[in-house]
Amino acid sequence: MPFDASLYFPQWQGGPNGGKVAIGSRLLHERLRGHFPFKRVPTDDAASPAPKQNIWHYEAVCTNMKNALAVLAEAKPRALFTLGGDCSIDVPVIDYLHGQYPGTLGVVWIDAHADINTPQSSPSQFFHGMPLRALLGEGDGRIGAMLKHPLTRRQVIYAGIRSIDAPEQDYIAQHRLPVLSSDAINKGDYALFTSWLAESGIGHLHIHFDLDALDPSESINTTYKIAQGIKLQAMADFLRFLHGRQMSVGFTVTEYAPDAETPNAGEIEKIVALISAVVPLRKILAA
Repeated sequence: MPFDASLYFPQWQGGPNGGKVAIGSRLLHERLRGHFPFKRVPTDDAASPAPKQNIWHYEAVCTNMKNALAVLAEAKPRALFTLGGDCSIDVPVIDYLHGQYPGTLGVVWIDAHADINTPQSSPSQFFHGMPLRALLGEGDGRIGAMLKHPLTRRQVIYAGIRSIDAPEQDYIAQHRLPVLSSDAINKGDYALFTSWLAESGIGHLHIHFDLDALDPSESINTTYKIAQGIKLQAMADFLRFLHGRQMSVGFTVTEYAPDAETPNAGEIEKIVALISAVVPLRKILAA
C-alpha cells in the first residue's frame, strides 16, 4: 500500500540522551522535508527534575502523545511514515494504525532493546523502554486511557534485540514472543518471521526501526551502541523483504543521536538509504 502521509514527531523526553536525539530528528527532517510533506506533532519540550509515576518527563510524554493522536485523527492516514524522535513516539502511531486495521496489524519491532518494561520494572524509568507494554494495555494507567486499540501478544515479533532487562527476558520467555536474531537477519534467514506471519493471521505490517539495531561498526550514532547487531546491507535487505510483502502500512525511524549539531553527510545518507528501502524518496515543494 502506498504511504499517504508522513509525520515528524521530534519528542526526546522518552530517553536519557534527549539533546542528541532532538538534534538527530531535526537533521533528518531537514534532509528529508523536500521529499515528504511532513505533518509536525506539536511537542512540549519541558524537562522534569524527577520521575513521576515512575516515568521521566511524564507530563511532557503525556502531552505529546495526546497531540500526536489529535494530529493523526485529523489527518486520517491509511499508511504512515513517521520520523522521530525517541522510540516511544511509536505508541500513538501504532495505536492509531491498529484502529485502522483492527486485529490484523502486526508489529515488527527492530531494535537492540525489548522496550517491554512497565514503569515498575524499568531500571531507567525512561518511557522509551516501555512502549510495547503500553501498546499491550499493560502500562501506565493515564497513558493507557489515551490508547483505544491495544495489541495482543500474537501481533508482535522482535528483530535484532540483544540488550534485554531481566524482567523483559522473563516476560518474553513466559509469553513466547518470537525473536528474530541479528545473526539470522545478517544471514538472510527470515524463516521465523515467515512462520509467525503464517500462524498469526496478520494482514498488515508496521515496521518499527530503532537505529541502535544496527551494529556499531556501521558508524551511525545512537544513544546505545550494542555489539553483535545487524549489518547495514543486511538491514536494507530485511527492510526490502518486509516491504516487499505488500503489507506495510507503517514505518517509523527513531533514535538517531549524532555527535554534532552540524550534519554528517555520510552518516545521514546511510540512514536515508535505509528509509528508501521502504519509502521511496520523491521530490515535493520544500516545506
